[in-house]
Amino acid sequence: MTPSARSCAPLRGCRYSAVRHLRRNLLVALPIAVIVGGFPGLALGLGFVEWTHHDAATTRNAAGTELVARVIAAYQHVPGAVVIDRGDGETVTFTQILKAEKVLGEQAAATLDGKTTVLVSRTGPPTFEKAPGTSCWRLLPRTSGQNLTDVGQPFLTHALTLPGIAIGAPRRTATGWAVTAVQDGTTVTFTVTHSMLLQSMVLVRSGQRAEVSIENLKRTPTLATPAPRC
Repeated sequence: MTPSARSCAPLRGCRYSAVRHLRRNLLVALPIAVIVGGFPGLALGLGFVEWTHHDAATTRNAAGTELVARVIAAYQHVPGAVVIDRGDGETVTFTQILKAEKVLGEQAAATLDGKTTVLVSRTGPPTFEKAPGTSCWRLLPRTSGQNLTDVGQPFLTHALTLPGIAIGAPRRTATGWAVTAVQDGTTVTFTVTHSMLLQSMVLVRSGQRAEVSIENLKRTPTLATPAPRC
């Protein structure tokens, strides 16, 4: 198994997309949790969520829904973000150039056992890969499962507006707010700053837990230049 292929394993088949990580974990049961939630008994749990009725599959608390809308609106003016996904011994760092809440360019660095694979898509397809221990960039075929797919898509905030997600009531925290959402047995808790920007997300499903942290940038990030080519 090549280093890059090994790095794919914890990423559930090399789905190198911050948005896809979140969407897949909201919609599908996974052997390894990837992004966002709360355990009963923890501060992130469901104990503080106020549902307006018992049908959690379709309930959206008005205040929670409004907060999600304000978060989406806030990203109209954020030039970039770093999304760090930690799980199963691997850390994947997505660096995204944003404009009007859409991803214009993306870089992903996946680190496993001290070895890092870097992928970059500066303006959309194609995606280039720099494997551990190499000094050149390889053009990935369009059929590769490692292609970055967020470019041209909305920032991951839009995953919180998917149909069927139950949104709980927000609660105050020291740095802003926390809101829990639930869909099909997956619990997602996200924290938001006073500036209405995402700070962290935690996902729990079937006892599996994973965390994502978000760093919101004040300047447009610089992505790697895929040169020289292999």
